[in-house]
Amino acid sequence: MKGDRKTPGVDIIQEKREAREEKKTAEGAEKAKTFEECAQAYIDEHWNGWKDFRNPAELTKQLREKLPKRPKRVIRHHPALPYADADALR
Repeated sequence: MKGDRKTPGVDIIQEKREAREEKKTAEGAEKAKTFEECAQAYIDEHWNGWKDFRNPAELTKQLREKLPKRPKRVIRHHPALPYADADALR
């Protein structure tokens, strides 16, 4: 029940808050874009920059040729634990 300041039992502040929330949700529903619309806008915005990009597979080949080779990995094993000391490990 809508009321004014003189109507007892009516919270005017709560009514204003509810009206504001209803307005926000109605505006939000109108402004909400679908995923397809968002994706298309992103593609349209970045399309010109993508045309000049090269194939990433070509770049890895060039990087392999230009960067120094990695050193071979040296495998170092830990020394074995004597069988008699195995109980102390627990």
